[in-house]
Amino acid sequence: ALPFDHAADGIYIGGYQAIRFADALRAMSIRTVLKLYAGLPHFPADFNTLDHPTTDNELIPAAALQRGVDFISEQVRAVQPLLVMCSTGSSRSATFILAYQLAQGRDLHESFHTLRRAHPATELHPAMWLSLITHYKLAYTLAQVQGWGL
Repeated sequence: ALPFDHAADGIYIGGYQAIRFADALRAMSIRTVLKLYAGLPHFPADFNTLDHPTTDNELIPAAALQRGVDFISEQVRAVQPLLVMCSTGSSRSATFILAYQLAQGRDLHESFHTLRRAHPATELHPAMWLSLITHYKLAYTLAQVQGWGL
C-alpha cells in the first residue's frame, strides 16, 4: 500500500516516507508537494515543492497558515494534484487540509470526519486544533474537537 491517501479535491496526505514513492506519485500526476517539516528528506528537482516547515506544539501564525492554504488552493484551481505532508502525515498535514476546507466554506466537523475516513492516521495535536479555531474564529472548544477523534 502507498503511504499516502486521497483527502479531497485532488489533495493527498502523507508523511515523509512518501518520498520513497516518487515514481508512484509521478504515475499519479502528483508533482506538487506542500512539505511541512524542516530538513530531509527532500523531493527530486522535478517536483514543485513548497518548503513550509511548521511545528506541532505551537500555534501556526495566521500568515503561515494562509500561505499554505493559498498554495493548496492554487493547485486545486489549476487541477494539479498535490501531496500535503508532514513527518507522520497525521497532524500538521491534516491541519492545512482542514484549513483549506474551512476556507472553502466547509464545516470543520464534517471535514475532519471525512478526512479521518480517508486517512485513519489523522490525529491533530492540540496546538493544531487551536490554530484552526483561532484563525477561523470557530465556536468550538478544544475539548469538543478533541472528542471527535475518540
